[in-house]
Amino acid sequence: MNGQRHILCPHCNRVFASHDARRQHQRDKHDGGTLHDADTEPDWEGECENCGEKPIVPITGLCGPCTWGEADTIGGNW
Repeated sequence: MNGQRHILCPHCNRVFASHDARRQHQRDKHDGGTLHDADTEPDWEGECENCGEKPIVPITGLCGPCTWGEADTIGGNW
């Protein structure tokens, strides 16, 4: 392997480089565009792609303030 992750969609076996990309595909192609709790629950493992803070909103890869532009959403308060 060349360092890329190979995450399969369980429905169509399409390959993704990240879990976030696979979740977005799942939602858009197989779930009719419906968000799930896993898409919006605070992810304390990931870091915001913009500012490096935790937790992130899994569907965006950003922390609450960077996702919604609201300081009150810091620390998973969404």
